[in-house]
Amino acid sequence: MKLAVWNCAQGFHTKFRAITQLAPDIAIVPECAHPDVLRSKAARFKPTASVWEGWNRHKGLAVFSFGAWRLSRSPTWTDAFSIFVPLEVHGPTNFRLLAVWAFNHRAPSRGTGRSPTTYDALRHYEDFLGTGPAVVAGDFNANVIWDSSGKYARFSQVTNLLDSMGFESAYHCAYRENYGEETHPTLYWQRNPDKPYHVDYCYWARGRSDAAASVYVGSHEEWINLSDHAPMVVNIDQW
Repeated sequence: MKLAVWNCAQGFHTKFRAITQLAPDIAIVPECAHPDVLRSKAARFKPTASVWEGWNRHKGLAVFSFGAWRLSRSPTWTDAFSIFVPLEVHGPTNFRLLAVWAFNHRAPSRGTGRSPTTYDALRHYEDFLGTGPAVVAGDFNANVIWDSSGKYARFSQVTNLLDSMGFESAYHCAYRENYGEETHPTLYWQRNPDKPYHVDYCYWARGRSDAAASVYVGSHEEWINLSDHAPMVVNIDQW
């Protein structure tokens, strides 16, 4: 199974060929328009299934499946956590996916009284993720290098929680790098090659690192004309 994460920086109807050329089975695409918008503007883009969540129909979180894979929103979903979408994925292997586009105190509270964080969402969906094979992946908008600033929710709390839940980062297993020392950025702030950050992640159950055939992160040169983010692609041979 090949999973791709790519924040497309809007305008996906003009960029979808870039992600389909990567041939993912599942694509998680933040800042993507609603599928109805894509159908009207990009008729040639034909995923087998799509799930979308957001406040602006031109800029939300989309998840697409292709080929033999299908997906559907889990009944455990609640709009109290923005924007995290629990999905049931069916295909050659069935698994659960929590798709992430995190705002970390910068999202509307939707009546909960406070803006949710990634930590909050993971605690809420802990039971969902604890049943069978599961993946947590997307744009987390976070890195431990910012923990000491006090301006953002501490990402080390998220990584520690995921560790306690039995999840590990595909990227960090593949490249054997520590958090905060990533050598393959997924974000170039303001599209500046001198402002590289790693903020996109894919986690799956610990002990499955032998199943990762490869983890690919696109380069600044390849992707900067399309987005300030480069895609991360994770190949999983088997569960």
